[in-house]
Amino acid sequence: MGKSFLIRIPDIIYLQHHHSRVLYNVQQRRRHSLGKSSSCGPRPPNTHPKGSGLLIKNRALAINPVDWKIQDEGYFLKEYPNVLGSDICGTVETVGLDVGLFQTGDRVTGYAASIANSEMDHGALQQYTLLNENVTTKIPDEMSFEEGAILPMSIVTAGVAVFHDLAVCRKGRQSGGFLVGGASSSVGSAAVQIARLLGFTVYAVCSPHRHSKAREYGASHVFDSNDANVLSNIVNTAKQSKHPIKLAFDAISEGGSQGKYLLWSSGKKAAR
Repeated sequence: MGKSFLIRIPDIIYLQHHHSRVLYNVQQRRRHSLGKSSSCGPRPPNTHPKGSGLLIKNRALAINPVDWKIQDEGYFLKEYPNVLGSDICGTVETVGLDVGLFQTGDRVTGYAASIANSEMDHGALQQYTLLNENVTTKIPDEMSFEEGAILPMSIVTAGVAVFHDLAVCRKGRQSGGFLVGGASSSVGSAAVQIARLLGFTVYAVCSPHRHSKAREYGASHVFDSNDANVLSNIVNTAKQSKHPIKLAFDAISEGGSQGKYLLWSSGKKAAR
């Protein structure tokens, strides 16, 4: 993410200067005080970040739907207690010996990896978090910490779907239509912008009050997700525009939505 392009994301949900010292144990359904089990509590850990690691003083944290799903269902985490959360934005406190892109005081946002490595010092929902250099990027001075906090999971989720699941090549200019459902969500709006930057003609589906934002992000055609005729409207528009929909991205992924977007993409590949 060190060289990622800037994407604006709506609907910021964040916590500033988080002070909670209690974690929820998913497996045993009881609460545990962190006590001395985590070194990244209200004070910086005594140990220096290792290798390509950075210690970040958190200024804003984003909350994702996956956070409560992990808490309720126990997805991903293998060790308990643990610290949830993936999106942080703040300032660099200290850096590891192998870090070359950042220094103390830099304003950064990054992907906290506790759900991948089960190490609570790498969780977002605390005052200090350890990040890896390769999932951290600087933010411009004009961007607030709150705005920066919403970027990591949104861009990562959309990027993995576009470049891995849909196997879109990052080189060269793409053509044809790219359908995005839930286009006004944080992940959906990231997908809209990525698809547009790649050269696709973007078809966006979202609530009417978000249509202007979807167009601002790069959608060429916007449809009302609540319209009973949305399917026929998309099909007719795609035919008239002569940009058939090649790919579809489902930013909702609930209630059978993937099948719907697969149908809308003329039976071609859809990602969620």
